[in-house]
Amino acid sequence: QTFLIWTPYIFLLYWLLLWCAALISYRWEQEERLLFPMMQIPLEVADTSDGKPSAIMKSKLMWGFFALTSAVYTLNFLSAYFPDVPAVPLSSNLGRMAHGGPLSAFNWIRLDFRPEMIGISYLLASEVGFSLVFFYFLRRVIIMLRIFYGLPTAHSTFLQFQAGGGFIVLGFALLWAARGYLKGCARQAVRGGPEANFYRLCFFGIVTGFGGVVGWCWAVGISVKWATVQF
Repeated sequence: QTFLIWTPYIFLLYWLLLWCAALISYRWEQEERLLFPMMQIPLEVADTSDGKPSAIMKSKLMWGFFALTSAVYTLNFLSAYFPDVPAVPLSSNLGRMAHGGPLSAFNWIRLDFRPEMIGISYLLASEVGFSLVFFYFLRRVIIMLRIFYGLPTAHSTFLQFQAGGGFIVLGFALLWAARGYLKGCARQAVRGGPEANFYRLCFFGIVTGFGGVVGWCWAVGISVKWATVQF
């Protein structure tokens, strides 16, 4: 029963996201010139332009580390279900650095070894890689300041609200930056143009997806107003 209830919601949500991405894809590709680094590996693997397997598929070094990483994760997966199987520890922490006070915010800093994240980091822009580290420690500094000033709200609650506010601001900023592009899409969809049918299909998908998600929320007892604001 749970599966039958949630499946329509997941389908409608992905339907909505699909058409939103399709509508904005031209701006991402041609105007903002996004690199889509996560697509580089699949494209490299699938490259058979000379009629032969790609160079990465013939690399002994790649296959060696792929086998090593797969073996480690397979052991850890089996160990989670069968405790007799030995696991390879990939996580640790720096332990307790302070027994109280603001510096306790830096207790138990995690040290994880994740081969897949090391690989992904090579595909990221240096600014993005730096941000991942910088904002992790900035979060710790914020917690330290909250402890120093004795703020009563739970740290996790504050950080969730902070992240939610950041996503809202980012969403409005992206829409504002793309306002001219979106106006052009709407104009073509209404008045016609070289890509009119595509934009009409995108707007149809967005409207039906949004309406379907709100309708699902209404059906399970969620306020229509809250669902409209939320999505």
